[in-house]
Amino acid sequence: MAAWVSPRSNGSAGTNGVYTYDLNVDLTGFNPATASISGNFSSDNEGSIYLNSNSPVVTLNTADFGSMHVFTLNSGFVSGVNTIHVTVNNAGDPTAFVVQFGSATATPNVPGVPVPPSIWLTIAGLTCAGFCLGYRQRSGLSF
Repeated sequence: MAAWVSPRSNGSAGTNGVYTYDLNVDLTGFNPATASISGNFSSDNEGSIYLNSNSPVVTLNTADFGSMHVFTLNSGFVSGVNTIHVTVNNAGDPTAFVVQFGSATATPNVPGVPVPPSIWLTIAGLTCAGFCLGYRQRSGLSF
């Protein structure tokens, strides 16, 4: 379910100009290279979607507000907080936009499995035992 968003409940902006709306997406604990968000977008007057202030992912002109347009954000994500910016250029009331998110995916970061300290103690013990056995055989000593 999606709803139109506007500066005022009646769809009026009051003044012409660019209105920006932000949505933060936190990817802490996820691999940003695997992140993807897709959905549909429409705006009344020119509208655009940006990810982290990069080039717009989608831009619609004033004639496109009657239908939804597919968008996908699948590059440009960074570790931590990312910002999806939606801008609408109000050239005359009313002004609004609608974003309907369809899917959002990202792969969790998987830390490397640490080697337990006991394995290193075992390796050190076996190495010492090997040296002792080798020394005993060369010297003719018995224990």
